[in-house]
Parts: sequence; structure tokens; C-alpha cells
Amino acid sequence: MKSILAIETSVPEASVALWSDGKWLYDESFTSDRNHNSMVFKPLAEALDILQGNDLAAVIVGTGPGSYSGTRTGIAAAQGLAIARNCPAVGLGSLAATPVAREVNTRSMAVGD
Repeated sequence: MKSILAIETSVPEASVALWSDGKWLYDESFTSDRNHNSMVFKPLAEALDILQGNDLAAVIVGTGPGSYSGTRTGIAAAQGLAIARNCPAVGLGSLAATPVAREVNTRSMAVGD
């Protein structure tokens, strides 16, 4: 079974999620204004524990817009995991990913400050 790991740390409401076989296996959000670098690794470890050696097809990481330090933290984590798991790391604009997180038949609008 191939899985996709998603990391979003460019915004204060950060998240780590694991998708496999058409369903979410793991989805953890946390709020962090300035310490994504110390908070992202616990949910990443929990998501990787669920994989239990199964293949990782890709690591997707939010590339902002948002916090520069938070974005760098997510990208560094994604690159490290991709190298370790021999899979691609793919950047995805956070605004492009927002509608995907909502129900298909609902309207959504991304607003930032």
C-alpha cells in the first residue's frame, strides 16, 4: 500500500496528515505561532508509526503563503523524510490545498492577513 504524507507548517494552524487507499489514516492539527520546529515532529513520528514500513509514495508540503520560518520547517522535514524514504517531496501552495480540505459540494474561500 502506497501512502502520502502531508505537512502544513506555513500557517499558525499547522497539520500533519497521512492518506492511503482513499482514506485518512492520520490527521493531527496543532496551533503554533513561532515554534513549529519543536511541535511538528511528534505528529510526524505518530504518522510514520502508522505506516509500519509501508511504502511512502510522496511527501507533500505546504509552501505558503505564510510564516517564513514555519514554511522552512515544513520543507526541511519533508525533504529529510523524502530522502530517508526514497520518495519525492512535492511543494503545494497552501491556498491551492485549501479547497481539498473541504467537502466537495461546499464553497470555500481562503483569506489571509
